[in-house]
Formats: sequence, C-alpha cells, structure tokens
Amino acid sequence: MPTIRIQTEAFDSGAEMAAISRNRTDIGAVASFVGLARDMNHGDDVRAMVLEHYPGMTEKVLAGLVDEARSRWALLDVTLIHRVGACCRATPSCWWRWPALTVAKLSPPANSSWII
Repeated sequence: MPTIRIQTEAFDSGAEMAAISRNRTDIGAVASFVGLARDMNHGDDVRAMVLEHYPGMTEKVLAGLVDEARSRWALLDVTLIHRVGACCRATPSCWWRWPALTVAKLSPPANSSWII
C-alpha cells in the first residue's frame, strides 16, 4: 500500500531512505526524488516559498501520480511526502521513494514527461 503524506513539518530524506530497507531483503534498488525550494525564480531572489493545497484534491492528484508510476514500473512500494506551508530555500519540499526489484525497471521511458 503506498504511503502519501502531506505535511507542514520539514523531513529528513536520509532518515526516510534508511527506513525503507529496515528489515527488508526483497529490495533490489531504491530510487528517490527530492524537490528543493530554490533561492531564485526568474531572476528574483526567493527567501522562502509557500505551498498551498486543497485538502482532498491534493491527495487525489498525488494518488493518481503514484498509480501511474506503479503502472509503468515494477515497484514494491511507494512513499510520497509533500510539504505544504512555508518552505525555506534549500530545504526539501517533496520526496518520492520507490523500492523495486531491479534498477533497470526504474528507467523512465524516453518520452517521459512527468512534472511534479
């Protein structure tokens, strides 16, 4: 069952990654994506960004992204963490991780056009 968390609190991607393989021997590879808050946008200085969301709708859209990923690749599990509220620059704003049987099965197709 995929895990989807929407939270205002910062998270530690290293700790999240360590939790993946704890007591697991069936994982052949783990891929992850970490989105970071940037320090600039179109040349303007950014000190922080505020991520808004619509409860209910956000979860549905994120669940759809997880379903699409699971239909493309042989994933054993998926965790998606997405922050909302204020995010200071250079801090993680979202994190995906997905353990799979092999690395080759994680390669996105050449025409992949995901925007997260």
